[in-house]
Amino acid sequence: STDAETATERPGAVTGIKNIGGKFYASSKFKFSLKANDPGGVGVDKILYRIDGGAFGVYSKPFRIFAEGEHRVEYKAIDNLGNEEITKSVIVVIDNTSPLAYISFKNSVFQRGDLIYVNSKNKFIITASDNISGVKEIKYKINNGGWQVYAADTPVPLTQQGLQTITFKAVDIVGNESREYKTKVFVDTIAPIVKIIPSKKVRQSGDNRLAGVNFVYNVQATDNESGIRYIKVKVDNGNWVIYKNPIVFSKPGQHTIVAQAWDYAGNISESVTITIRVDALPPTTTIEASNDEESSQSGSTEPQTQPAPTPAPESSDSGSSSSSESNSSSSSDSSSDSTSDSSSDSSSSDSSSSDSSSTTNPPSSQGDNTQ
Repeated sequence: STDAETATERPGAVTGIKNIGGKFYASSKFKFSLKANDPGGVGVDKILYRIDGGAFGVYSKPFRIFAEGEHRVEYKAIDNLGNEEITKSVIVVIDNTSPLAYISFKNSVFQRGDLIYVNSKNKFIITASDNISGVKEIKYKINNGGWQVYAADTPVPLTQQGLQTITFKAVDIVGNESREYKTKVFVDTIAPIVKIIPSKKVRQSGDNRLAGVNFVYNVQATDNESGIRYIKVKVDNGNWVIYKNPIVFSKPGQHTIVAQAWDYAGNISESVTITIRVDALPPTTTIEASNDEESSQSGSTEPQTQPAPTPAPESSDSGSSSSSESNSSSSSDSSSDSTSDSSSDSSSSDSSSSDSSSTTNPPSSQGDNTQ
């Protein structure tokens, strides 16, 4: 003729507890109360209860269950006439363990110490676990912003350049709250820059950029945020490979180098291409003779092998030669006459010899005039 029911009470407030599959979940913070009424009107004498098969005791005030796990609570009421209620029972599961929360990222990341590097295309995902009552909700905030409820399976983007702090926590069904987790993330939105640097100056010839076989091509990249992770190159029609050593072309002809750089946050540089034509042909040299400088050689009596650029007229050469001979002859006659006046006949022979010598060896000034 009596009825009993269970209730839960937080300090200062009375609330219900979660019923999952016929089991009631609570933490040790909850108090359990029993109350009874008697429809027959004689009134309730007492309420008895026990936990996990122990001895029945008289209920006097709300009680807690401290041991974590599953427990059976049995209870019944007796009225003032001794009528005893059929024993009722409930299964109570005590969960005193806080949930765990985890953060991950949709794309791969790089971690240096406690700092995680991501790019603006990446997103973070928060998950949580609770082995007893289960997870009720996850909350997060970025930097000094307010708490937000995380929508399950909904990645959150990070678009602001620079250092970001993500704080998050989880709450389970019975109200246990995890500690606050903090993750420092550096959002790198700037792509690296890559360069291809020849060891010597490449020459431009028409549409071709010419280089020698001994040229060395270094590929360099810079990134002021997360840093360079690696450089990839593709030479001529080859596949993309990780750049390790400088590139040298030993065969002549046209060659192409394509380069790209990746930073640790996953940003990819724009590709840079250099196309050159390797010239392995040496120059050729020829030699030829010229008489341009012969006219400057003073005192030369060798005949010219080529006509002078502006040869003198023939009549002028002939007149010059006749004048010379005439002068020589006059000199000889004069000398002979003089000798004849001052000497005997025997001296004429000496004078004749003197004339012959004068004709054979003209003065050097006459020779210059001939040329």
